[in-house]
Amino acid sequence: MVVRLKGKYILVFFAFVIFGIFFLAYVDVRSFVHPSGTSESQSSKDKLVADLGGMHVEIPHYFAMNVEYDGDPGWGEKKKSPLLEKTGLPKLRSFGFDVRFPDMAGLSSPEMYQDKRKTTIFKTTWFRVGINTGEDYPGDEFLERRADHLLIVDNTTPHFMIYKKLDQSEFGLTVYVPTGIDPKNNKPYRQDEFAKDVFIFRDDTGKVQAYISCSNQPGQSASCQHSFKLKSPVRAKIYMSYRRGLLPEWQKIQESVNNLILSFEKKLL
Repeated sequence: MVVRLKGKYILVFFAFVIFGIFFLAYVDVRSFVHPSGTSESQSSKDKLVADLGGMHVEIPHYFAMNVEYDGDPGWGEKKKSPLLEKTGLPKLRSFGFDVRFPDMAGLSSPEMYQDKRKTTIFKTTWFRVGINTGEDYPGDEFLERRADHLLIVDNTTPHFMIYKKLDQSEFGLTVYVPTGIDPKNNKPYRQDEFAKDVFIFRDDTGKVQAYISCSNQPGQSASCQHSFKLKSPVRAKIYMSYRRGLLPEWQKIQESVNNLILSFEKKLL
C-alpha cells in the first residue's frame, strides 16, 4: 500500500512538472510572438511595431514585456485572427516593463539587470509599469469612477476600506485614510495589515489626473500603486508600482512615464 501511494505522488509530481513546462512555453509565445508570426526582435530591428491606443509605435524590446494583442485567445480558446488597424498594424492590448527613475533607463543590457538586482527594496528607484489599451482599455472615465467610488460604503465594505478625507494635502495630493478603531485590538484601522492610504490629484477643472493607493506597512519598502491616463488622444491606462518612499516624486514619475511612452511614437509618412 505504501509503495502504491509513493507511485501516485511521483505521478502527480511529474504531472506538475510537465504542466509547468507547457505553461512557461505558452507564456513565452504569448509574450514575444508578433501576430504576423515573426518574433518581436525580428519585427523592426529589435523593436515592437504596433498600434497603441491609436498611436503608431516602435517600442524597444526591453520596454515591451508580456505583450498581448487585441484578438489574442484566452485560456482554452481557439486562435483568432489578429485585429489590425487601417495601417495594417496589430493593436496592442497590454504590455509592461521595468524602468529606473529618474533617468528612465530600461533593462537593455546585463549591466542594467545587475543594477536592478543589487538595489534593495528599501532604496531601489526601479519600478514596474503596465499599460492597458485596445480591448483592455477601461474607458476615458476610469479614474473618475474609481475616485467617486472611494467614499461609497455598504454593509459589505471592510472597515479598513471606509475612508475619510483629510483637511491637509500631501505632496499636492488630496489624502483619504481609513477611519475608526478596530475593537479587537484598539488600534486604528489605518494600521490594519491590508489598509491603504489613497491619494488623488484633480486638475483645475476637477478632473482626476492621478489615483494612487499606498500600503501602510512600516518602512520605506511599502508599495504604492499609481494609475493615470496617457495624454490624449492616445487611449491607454497606465499603472505603476513603486515603493512608498518615492511618493514625493509622484508628479515627476507620472510625467516621465507619460513622456517615455509617447516617445515610442513613429510618425507615418
